[in-house]
Amino acid sequence: MGILDKNKDYEQALPLWTQTRAAVEGKNAVLELAMGGGLCSPLYRTTKTNHEQVRLRKFNYWNRAKYFNATGRTSDAYGGMIWSKPPAPEWSPQMSFLDETADGSNSIREVAQKVTDDMIDVGRYGMLADMGSTDGQTMAEQEANNPRAIGYISDQIYYWREDGNTLQEVRLTESYQEKVKDNDFDYETKTQVRRLIMIDGVYHNQVWRGKEGSNSKDKVYSMVSDATPKASGKLFNLIPFQFFGADDNSPAIGSIPMFDLGSQNLGHYTLDADNRDNLHYHGQGMTNIFTSMDTTEFDENNPNGLDVGAKGRNLLKQDDKVEILQIEATGAIPAEMLRDEQRMIMLGAQVVTDTSSTATLGAKEMEFGASTSTLKRISQNATSGLNQVLEWMQLFKGIATPISYTLNTEFVTDDMTPEQVNAHIVAVQQGMLPPSSFGDTARKAGFTKLTNDEIKTAIEDEAFVPGGTTEEQATLEAEIERLKEENAALKAGE
Repeated sequence: MGILDKNKDYEQALPLWTQTRAAVEGKNAVLELAMGGGLCSPLYRTTKTNHEQVRLRKFNYWNRAKYFNATGRTSDAYGGMIWSKPPAPEWSPQMSFLDETADGSNSIREVAQKVTDDMIDVGRYGMLADMGSTDGQTMAEQEANNPRAIGYISDQIYYWREDGNTLQEVRLTESYQEKVKDNDFDYETKTQVRRLIMIDGVYHNQVWRGKEGSNSKDKVYSMVSDATPKASGKLFNLIPFQFFGADDNSPAIGSIPMFDLGSQNLGHYTLDADNRDNLHYHGQGMTNIFTSMDTTEFDENNPNGLDVGAKGRNLLKQDDKVEILQIEATGAIPAEMLRDEQRMIMLGAQVVTDTSSTATLGAKEMEFGASTSTLKRISQNATSGLNQVLEWMQLFKGIATPISYTLNTEFVTDDMTPEQVNAHIVAVQQGMLPPSSFGDTARKAGFTKLTNDEIKTAIEDEAFVPGGTTEEQATLEAEIERLKEENAALKAGE
């Protein structure tokens, strides 16, 4: 086995994570996914000489489409529900640095928000508790040397190995900067592997980097550092790496909360690309000429070619004719897009329903008090994982006092119906309310303590832009505008 070998489960999940992340991020990420082959592109005929033309045609096909980002809005809304109430921190003054530099540069709140965001989107995250060596440092320098909670997204955690329930090895990809040879100003980004491994009962933190092999296409990886971190003067007998998951906090890859909604969203985008491609072609007529003239005679009579403009002038023979072939538009694609939008609304709503229930939305009230929703479980798993990392960080500092960081799990009251929750989700997805409104609409349920003025300011700060209309709505609005113009012209004629 080589240092770059990956778990099979990782290889199967990676394209699903990539799809879901693109669906959450929006149009630019989806366009990049489509151009990279992540979506089913039209099969344009490719020859040795038309590669660039085919690439441009595919780009125009995908770029012309509009992305209705229900997935991103839903993800923001669920994150807003978790953070609608502030977390409850508890730690000693020696750990107060967490308020500013939990990972070396960001506060514990920012670190925790990244955890919950990724758990909501792809259901997986990882975090390493680490601290630089204190060997040779003065007492003052050691006190200023704080541990860090280093986060890794699912894509970076490509290999893990357990013995029973004990983690034996984890491999992670990281980026680092290296100065370009013979250049004092430029740096290039390279990739290294961090290998966390238990050797003879002792935790080792290794860094492996690659260099060009005998074959210029190959890279030979070798270990460049091997540290054995200590806490309170003792070597670690475990790997201080915490997995976070939507189902549980085990190394096993679990469910991807936003995948179904994201997949439906990408399907909606593909339909929009088909629809606009169809509109692009059937909206432009094809000119056909029927004439007895040969090419030379036609060119002599019409030196500027056929003029199809409104004031065009063409010289043809008596029995010649010109016709415009117009492809008839179809309403099948817009109709399917509307159905997709309804499916997305349902999928978005189901994320917060009782996972043990098979009843359809609206069949009964959500029993949040008696069961754990997906969102609540994410918040609980995030709290549990963060507390474990904080305990390891405290070990590095030699502190044994209680420490915790508890996230909010109170989202709705028992008497809220699925229709009420669904209506709010629809409003956010369709652009009628900003994600932050989840902290407002149920103040009585304890979502938020913000006043109306504070909420108004927050909405203005978000610079919210409403979403687009459907094809059917756009057509109806255009017809209304046309009738208004005709009515105004008739009145003017009177």
